[in-house]
Amino acid sequence: MILNGVNQLWVADITFLHLAEEFAFLAVVLDAFSRKVVGWALDTHLRASLAIEGLSRWRSLIASPYPGCRQRLYEWRDHLRLHG
Repeated sequence: MILNGVNQLWVADITFLHLAEEFAFLAVVLDAFSRKVVGWALDTHLRASLAIEGLSRWRSLIASPYPGCRQRLYEWRDHLRLHG
Protein backbone atom coordinates (compact mmCIF):
# COMPACT_ATOMS: atom_id res chain seq x y z
CA MET A 1 0.00 0.00 0.00
CA ILE A 2 1.38 3.37 -1.00
CA LEU A 3 0.22 6.18 1.24
CA ASN A 4 -0.09 9.68 -0.16
CA GLY A 5 -2.02 11.43 2.60
CA VAL A 6 -3.32 11.29 6.14
CA ASN A 7 -6.21 9.11 7.37
CA GLN A 8 -5.60 6.38 4.79
CA LEU A 9 -4.09 3.90 7.24
CA TRP A 10 -3.98 3.87 11.00
CA VAL A 11 -1.85 1.49 13.05
CA ALA A 12 -2.34 0.61 16.69
CA ASP A 13 -0.38 -0.98 19.48
CA ILE A 14 -0.63 -1.60 23.20
CA THR A 15 2.43 -1.59 25.42
CA PHE A 16 3.08 -1.65 29.13
CA LEU A 17 4.96 0.91 31.16
CA HIS A 18 6.69 0.13 34.43
CA LEU A 19 5.97 3.05 36.71
CA ALA A 20 7.43 3.59 40.18
CA GLU A 21 5.01 1.27 42.02
CA GLU A 22 2.81 -0.31 39.36
CA PHE A 23 2.37 -1.13 35.70
CA ALA A 24 0.28 0.89 33.28
CA PHE A 25 -0.88 0.02 29.79
CA LEU A 26 -0.79 2.47 26.90
CA ALA A 27 -2.96 1.97 23.81
CA VAL A 28 -1.95 4.21 20.90
CA VAL A 29 -3.40 4.75 17.41
CA LEU A 30 -1.09 6.43 14.87
CA ASP A 31 -1.69 7.79 11.40
CA ALA A 32 0.77 5.80 9.27
CA PHE A 33 1.42 8.68 6.85
CA SER A 34 1.93 11.59 9.24
CA ARG A 35 3.00 9.42 12.21
CA LYS A 36 0.84 11.60 14.44
CA VAL A 37 -1.13 10.18 17.35
CA VAL A 38 -4.84 10.12 16.51
CA GLY A 39 -5.97 8.27 19.64
CA TRP A 40 -4.59 6.98 22.90
CA ALA A 41 -5.58 5.70 26.34
CA LEU A 42 -3.61 4.96 29.50
CA ASP A 43 -4.78 2.82 32.41
CA THR A 44 -3.69 0.15 34.89
CA HIS A 45 -5.70 -2.65 33.25
CA LEU A 46 -5.51 -4.52 29.97
CA ARG A 47 -9.22 -4.94 29.31
CA ALA A 48 -10.87 -4.34 25.94
CA SER A 49 -12.19 -1.02 27.22
CA LEU A 50 -8.63 0.36 27.12
CA ALA A 51 -8.36 -0.21 23.36
CA ILE A 52 -11.91 1.05 22.82
CA GLU A 53 -11.11 4.25 24.72
CA GLY A 54 -7.97 4.79 22.63
CA LEU A 55 -9.90 4.28 19.41
CA SER A 56 -12.76 6.50 20.53
CA ARG A 57 -10.45 9.52 20.60
CA TRP A 58 -10.51 9.62 16.78
CA ARG A 59 -13.85 11.45 17.11
CA SER A 60 -11.90 14.71 17.17
CA LEU A 61 -11.07 14.04 13.51
CA ILE A 62 -14.73 14.19 12.47
CA ALA A 63 -14.31 17.92 11.83
CA SER A 64 -11.43 17.11 9.48
CA PRO A 65 -11.19 19.14 6.26
CA TYR A 66 -10.45 16.02 4.19
CA PRO A 67 -13.25 15.22 1.71
CA GLY A 68 -15.31 12.19 2.71
CA CYS A 69 -13.46 11.73 5.99
CA ARG A 70 -16.57 12.11 8.12
CA GLN A 71 -18.49 9.48 6.16
CA ARG A 72 -15.59 7.02 6.22
CA LEU A 73 -15.25 7.42 9.98
CA TYR A 74 -18.98 6.80 10.51
CA GLU A 75 -18.79 3.69 8.32
CA TRP A 76 -15.79 2.46 10.30
CA ARG A 77 -17.63 3.07 13.59
CA ASP A 78 -20.67 1.15 12.34
CA HIS A 79 -18.43 -1.72 11.22
CA LEU A 80 -16.83 -1.92 14.66
CA ARG A 81 -20.23 -1.93 16.34
CA LEU A 82 -21.49 -4.70 14.06
CA HIS A 83 -18.49 -6.92 14.76
CA GLY A 84 -18.23 -6.22 18.49
